[in-house]
Amino acid sequence: MIEHLNPETLHRNMAFTQAVSVTGPVKMVYIGGQNAVDQQGNIVGKGDVRAQTQQVLENIEKVLTAAGARPEHIIKWTVLLVQGCPLQPGFEAFQRFWGEPSKPANHFDVLCRWSGASRFPARNRCCRCRSSIGRIREVGLLLKDCEAIVNTHNEQKEVYLYEPLREQRVVGQTKKAGFQIGVRRTIAVSVEDAWAMLTSAEGLGLWLGAPLQLEPGASYQASDGATGTVSVVNPEENIRLTWLPRLHWPRASIVQVRVIPNGAKTVISFHQEHLPGPFERARMREHWTKVLDALQASLGKNRESI
Repeated sequence: MIEHLNPETLHRNMAFTQAVSVTGPVKMVYIGGQNAVDQQGNIVGKGDVRAQTQQVLENIEKVLTAAGARPEHIIKWTVLLVQGCPLQPGFEAFQRFWGEPSKPANHFDVLCRWSGASRFPARNRCCRCRSSIGRIREVGLLLKDCEAIVNTHNEQKEVYLYEPLREQRVVGQTKKAGFQIGVRRTIAVSVEDAWAMLTSAEGLGLWLGAPLQLEPGASYQASDGATGTVSVVNPEENIRLTWLPRLHWPRASIVQVRVIPNGAKTVISFHQEHLPGPFERARMREHWTKVLDALQASLGKNRESI
């Protein structure tokens, strides 16, 4: 028996049925792809991966309830990820949904699909085709063992070759510097005062976590275990140093601190490059934002005490 399910607790999708229940020797429930929408069809948690994952899981649970099943009956997930999407918040939502430990019978499939097509004109010598299967294979070998398909529509033979797209960079990733993050803030202080704070014992404790002799070649070890070496110091302009945490990063990152005059105010900027990946990029964005919060608060107190 086949039953199509559209629970009243979910927004009705005009494109497909929310679930199909198939009852035979066993009962199987196939759930349609769920989006982060509430019962009224409103998108929940725009830009918030954790909130959107939670909404999707709640929708799945409602479908299962309508089918007479429970989350522990799930035997397979298919998860489609948008390139560049931060995974950790979504995983945390999954953990809260399942509880600890996660159900051992479940699969977690991550599907990343890319496809591309390139059309080569018949006048291109490497792609001429004379309807010979052997020649088609030869064309494929000439072009990185791609799959060759011949289209003889209107008696014009064209060879289409399909191959994976080249590696595509995501937000925050560059070709030379890898993943990087930049955080800046304009604060109502002079460049001199901003620089004095950054290079003072108090300021160094806030943004570096270690006392440091600010001169090229000086090394440091922060209280959290991070180590590095100063490479550039331009007074009242910028500091450049390496920064390697105790975590197993493949190489040291590079941190550059700048003070930039902006009228009667100053822009304080932290830029970090050669980060291992998107997770570390997100974590360091949060870190430098908190550093700027602390610096701004400290500069404000100093002004009030003058």
